[in-house]
Amino acid sequence: MECNQKINKLHDMINNTKLLPSKYAVVFVYNEESLIEDEEHSSECITSIEKDMIINSFRKSVQCVYAINGEDAFISTIPTLQKKHTIIFVYSMAQNIFGIGRRSLIPLLCNYYKLHNIGSDFRSSTLGGDKELMYKLIDSSLHNNIPVTFYIKESTDLEKTIKNIEDGIYILKPNDESASIGVQKIYISKGNMNAILKQLTKYHERYSKFFIQEYIEGPEIEIPLLFLEHDYYCPGCVEIVNSSPSGYLDYDTVKMDDYSFKEYNGGLFTDIIRCSKNVAKILGFETICRIDFRIKNNTPYIIDIGANPTISLHSSTNYIFRKRFGSESIVYQFLLFMALNKTKLFEPPFDKTK
Repeated sequence: MECNQKINKLHDMINNTKLLPSKYAVVFVYNEESLIEDEEHSSECITSIEKDMIINSFRKSVQCVYAINGEDAFISTIPTLQKKHTIIFVYSMAQNIFGIGRRSLIPLLCNYYKLHNIGSDFRSSTLGGDKELMYKLIDSSLHNNIPVTFYIKESTDLEKTIKNIEDGIYILKPNDESASIGVQKIYISKGNMNAILKQLTKYHERYSKFFIQEYIEGPEIEIPLLFLEHDYYCPGCVEIVNSSPSGYLDYDTVKMDDYSFKEYNGGLFTDIIRCSKNVAKILGFETICRIDFRIKNNTPYIIDIGANPTISLHSSTNYIFRKRFGSESIVYQFLLFMALNKTKLFEPPFDKTK
């Protein structure tokens, strides 16, 4: 059965299934901005509107849905939840409130407590926090789709590295951040070495591991994928509509949600989806992921890999699933029913109608 048929069958199951009884529960773990001690990471927190939307999405399929603010609160609540419910599914957008570490602990706790994580697993979430490792894992197979990139570590000789970089526009990116945190554009020129070295040294003091990547001038396209029965379903390609004069999704633009989306159906549509599926396969992503490209001279370049992407309302993933299936809730319901199907925990059978 091809992937489009599989997703349509799953969609029919969702529409024709009774509300799951109290034997089942979904727990949504998140962070409110008030808990984050590092202001830079507040952009990754959930607003009250987003929280309500996510809770209501799961309530379309399950009677019992909980929203828990923070990893520590989740840990302390687990014994109570296990006394009340037989089968517990967990969807997490939580992070380390002191900085990086987003979305890795909860999947690990699910493994330990025998709960059912319905977001990206621990391996994928951890891998997603190391951009260098992901690029190097896909490099041998997709070298022509990776911009020129220089990896900077604590021991890197910045002056020596700059001398090996051709003059031009580049993007600085922390290795282990997301949501455009720390992303900056920089013009590197041999004629201005001292100023460039000073800027990079200051950047290096804040981000001990980062990379300098060729800036690709062109449209930005994002490709979400769902791993469905040993295959990847792609609902479509999304082009970012960004009015920022910076020419890329900088931190302020992302934090203020000052960008929008439109569907991309350009000439590279098939190539970009094929390339995205290859990336996901190489990296072993088995739930949901998103691969981001810039297109230049008819070539798609991979500029970011989201191993556990945001799927809330203002996201390219929710946008394209909403466009395909007419519901802002459907991507959350897909994750839940994929987990039910995979773990064979669904009772009664999927084909029983409401």
